[in-house]
Amino acid sequence: MEVTERDRQQLFAWFDSVGGTSNTALLTAVAVPGFSTRFDEPITSPFVDEFTLGYGTQVGRNAFAKVDLIYRDWDAFYAARLDLSTGRATTPNGSVGDVSFTENDDGSIKREYRGVQFQGQWRPGSFLVGGTYTYSTLKGNDQGEGAGTATIRNLPLEMYYPEYLNYSQRIPEGYLSQDVRHRARLWVGYDLSTRLGGFNVSVLQTYDTGTPYGAVGIIDASGRSTPFVGSPVNPGYTLSQLGDQHDYYFTDRDAFRTDDVWSTDLALSYNTPPILGVELFVRGVVTNLFNQSAVIVPNQTVTTRRTGGAGSGLVAFNPMTDTPVEGTHWRKGSQFGQPTGPGSYQIPLTYGFGVGFRF
Repeated sequence: MEVTERDRQQLFAWFDSVGGTSNTALLTAVAVPGFSTRFDEPITSPFVDEFTLGYGTQVGRNAFAKVDLIYRDWDAFYAARLDLSTGRATTPNGSVGDVSFTENDDGSIKREYRGVQFQGQWRPGSFLVGGTYTYSTLKGNDQGEGAGTATIRNLPLEMYYPEYLNYSQRIPEGYLSQDVRHRARLWVGYDLSTRLGGFNVSVLQTYDTGTPYGAVGIIDASGRSTPFVGSPVNPGYTLSQLGDQHDYYFTDRDAFRTDDVWSTDLALSYNTPPILGVELFVRGVVTNLFNQSAVIVPNQTVTTRRTGGAGSGLVAFNPMTDTPVEGTHWRKGSQFGQPTGPGSYQIPLTYGFGVGFRF
């Protein structure tokens, strides 16, 4: 669609008719680089303390086994502090807004990994048999830069607009979305060398338990867009960084889990004897041989008064004091927990084929 000069004139005429830049009635958040955020004191890079205790042993001449205990704790998370003590800033154009300080948080934000890993391998003649198994837990309330997220700064409950956002269901602790309780790999391979070249066939069986998720909806904790009984009284903020879209976990963070994932993979390869230092090789790979179809990215839609509007029939509530009721204050989507498209499933039956020369 082509936008003409007349279209632009009409657009700006309408914009000016409703107040232009002076109309801030629908403005819920303002962020101006260099004014909205400051560093009040030096900060350190987030880090992980990791301790690993392992033991391995040779079993006879053709086998080995090993076990590792792993402990990881994350600390010094980047966090934003914005309260009545952080003050305000005035930008060159005269806008006044709240100021947040970027700091390190070592208390309210948590991320902890505990795991035990077993691995072993046995080679009787031309066969190779091996496997790994991991039992682990990943708990906390820092989602981290995984599963499609990229957390820059956390917003701890008691540090960021605490009069509005200090409710536990905003960032509750629980098993995080990357938590895979059981992870197992078992493989069997066979090598055969003849005058005609080398043959190899291998089978890999994988198993991962499902990952957790909760019923998370968007509410307006300030009560500005969707007023509720007991809406907070502004103690002196401009509310320039508060916005009107805030997370609320209506269930535990880990109330649900996706399907367990099974997959059987097959690989076949052949290479000719070297001729003048050159080998021809052929390789074929089949992934998910039995075409398993576990749902790994289910629909997680939750409707609230903030997202569904008055037509939803839902009622806004006070996140600080009320216990929301399903059907009254929030509602799961009709497809909640169900697949939404091809991307919701594990990788389907897939095969590949390659030919090349090895020098």
